[in-house]
Amino acid sequence: NQDLISQTDPTQLELAEGGNEFILVVDDEPQICALSQRMIEAMGYQCVTFNNSNVALEAIKDGLVPDLVISDLVMPGIDGIELITRIKNLLPRIGVILISGFTDRLMDRARSLGYTYPLLSKPFTQAQLSHCIREALQKKRTRTAVTASIFILDDDENIRILLGRACNKRGHHL
Repeated sequence: NQDLISQTDPTQLELAEGGNEFILVVDDEPQICALSQRMIEAMGYQCVTFNNSNVALEAIKDGLVPDLVISDLVMPGIDGIELITRIKNLLPRIGVILISGFTDRLMDRARSLGYTYPLLSKPFTQAQLSHCIREALQKKRTRTAVTASIFILDDDENIRILLGRACNKRGHHL
């Protein structure tokens, strides 16, 4: 798995250009997290990884606001489908990619729950990951944004900054 970057066709790597998007990767396999992070950062995106779905969910509850989450389907504790469900409740406009080495049974479950997210089978190449990321981010951009004007009043400047970033990330006006 760690040689996937070197196996990718260099001409395909030229297509992978990231913007200022922030991507969260959640996979219980540390090697997959490390490899995914290297691939994603090589594309020009910002990336953070978690090996534990509970910790990733807590980070989002604490104010982490990624543009896209890439989650393994099979993980101990909160599996990928439950994790995405909970994240979407907190961040409805977040882009999603599911990854798995065991696709059929789990994707049938995901589809029965109404999920139509891109699925990337392990092992994957950087070109495949790049294509899925662009597709998921494009879907996120083309959804109709719901914005609101928000007034934040708090005596703690750090709270105001944190809330302001979260609101701005979701397209609201302060």
